[in-house]
Amino acid sequence: MVCICIVLISNLAYGLEKKGTLTKNNFVAGGCEIASMTVKYKFGNLLGEPTIAGSFKWKGNEGTPVDCLSYSTQLFIKIATGPTHYGYIKLAPAVPKAAGGYGYNTTGSPNWNSLIQTRPNSEQYLSADSAKAFWKSGFMVESFEVVTTERKIKKEKEKEKEKEKELESELEADNDTGEKDDFWSISKNSAMDDYLKSKAAEKERVRLAKIASTKMIHEAKERAKQEQLKKEFEKELKKAGLTLGGGDVQITLTWNNATDVDLYVIDPNGESINYNNKKSRSGGILDVDDQNGYGPENVYWPSGGSLPGQYKVKVKLFSGSRSTRYKIRVFTNGRVYFYEGTLNRKGETDSVVSFKRS
Repeated sequence: MVCICIVLISNLAYGLEKKGTLTKNNFVAGGCEIASMTVKYKFGNLLGEPTIAGSFKWKGNEGTPVDCLSYSTQLFIKIATGPTHYGYIKLAPAVPKAAGGYGYNTTGSPNWNSLIQTRPNSEQYLSADSAKAFWKSGFMVESFEVVTTERKIKKEKEKEKEKEKELESELEADNDTGEKDDFWSISKNSAMDDYLKSKAAEKERVRLAKIASTKMIHEAKERAKQEQLKKEFEKELKKAGLTLGGGDVQITLTWNNATDVDLYVIDPNGESINYNNKKSRSGGILDVDDQNGYGPENVYWPSGGSLPGQYKVKVKLFSGSRSTRYKIRVFTNGRVYFYEGTLNRKGETDSVVSFKRS
């Protein structure tokens, strides 16, 4: 039986924020007999990127060890917009002990193309566009599935208990009290070692989960920043109305006022392409040199004509006394990157980026 409790909804940029709880009773997961499991979830977005968070608590049936569930336990939340249109979102929170309250609440920001799986633990995902449309559609949160493995420590403990019984029987048969006392001392120490190891493993998992959560949030912010710079850059180029050269490597500069900012690109041979050296021996070309403000300035290597190795990009405020904000677009190795910065005084130079062309 599955019940759904407390769903809060508020408008966001991509669809709806949803948070609430799901409860499932009387089932078996990874060899553990579970009386009840309650999952807390929260789905939303941060700067246009999806965010997911979740934790759970559980109770076992009589005889189920409190640490029965494997640390690798994952939850798959089923979301749907109709009977035949559904998918699953994976949560991998810290695994608590039975009847011990909720585990650590992990927060993640997966890419759109790795957000919604077609089946639990299938690693087959909806495309980024399909996932965005799903997220925006006002989906329902229906249920959850638990995917886990039998915990090795449980099997090991069962083997230890069997060995203990065998040894105990042998000791009783020999009627050697001293050796029996030694056996129980060793057994207790072994059990304590197992307990300390499991505690250390849980602590390490929580630490790694916090690091992963922080990293995902940072990556989401960086993706949103790159998207914003891309929109601003494309608007500025469209306004300039120029056709720029391009190829294997292209570096383009724009800025925000009527000052003169110069672009310098140093190729792997150490030669600088700039307003004073518009063609390099390696094939680099400065085809646009703006001196009246706003840009663009553009350096490129035609297709098939660039050198492998390290390239460096610099900008300099050649003339003007106003603080000037600049943007740089770099195309290399089939990908586009954006950078920005500020020049505050005449003659100031910024080293923007150094990248490797493979």
